[in-house]
Amino acid sequence: VTGIAVFDAGSNDITLLNGANQFGSISVVEAEGLSIRESGDSDLSAINVAELLIESSGSITDSGTILATSTTSLTASENITLDSVDSQFGQLALQGMAVSVRSSGDLVLDRVVADSAILLSDRNILDTTTALIDVTGSVQLTAQQDISMGLADNTVRFGSVSLDGRTVSIKESDSTLLGDVDVLNLSFVSNEEIAQLSDLSVFKVSGSALFEARLGDGDITLDSA
Repeated sequence: VTGIAVFDAGSNDITLLNGANQFGSISVVEAEGLSIRESGDSDLSAINVAELLIESSGSITDSGTILATSTTSLTASENITLDSVDSQFGQLALQGMAVSVRSSGDLVLDRVVADSAILLSDRNILDTTTALIDVTGSVQLTAQQDISMGLADNTVRFGSVSLDGRTVSIKESDSTLLGDVDVLNLSFVSNEEIAQLSDLSVFKVSGSALFEARLGDGDITLDSA
């Protein structure tokens, strides 16, 4: 389908898992679940489902609002970019190269495996108790309210992380590199050392800041000018 493909299954599921599928863009008026595997890039035009699963051999983008009330699982061989301002995803799993997602509600992360990540929420960013967050490069977390990750001692690893929110509580499973930080209160626990990404990193905590470097000779070094 070279143009838009519109589906409406009411309270039933839509399952299209042939790896040769190709769509210009995908729109779902209503369905319980949508599962699609696509050869090439995937564009989500307007989606209204409980459960969403997209597997793409290219990139995944949006050109409309995505409303998934229960779960969203997105796997791309290339990038994932979902920036519609009104989208909501339920419990979210992402796997791709560079991933960028915006949610108008809570952003609840169950799995993020990527080279880099930009995650924005108009409310809170948090993870599930069994979440795997493994991003080898830079991570930017921006929430209008609070950010909470790794507090169940699940795996959370960032190459580096920048933070913008109210109260931020994070436990990282590895060493920590902090980029720009602009928060009200900060609690950051690292299994190894804590340092700043560069001398140009801007660090602003207007309330309380608590740091803990747990293992071995873990140092805490915050020395940007």
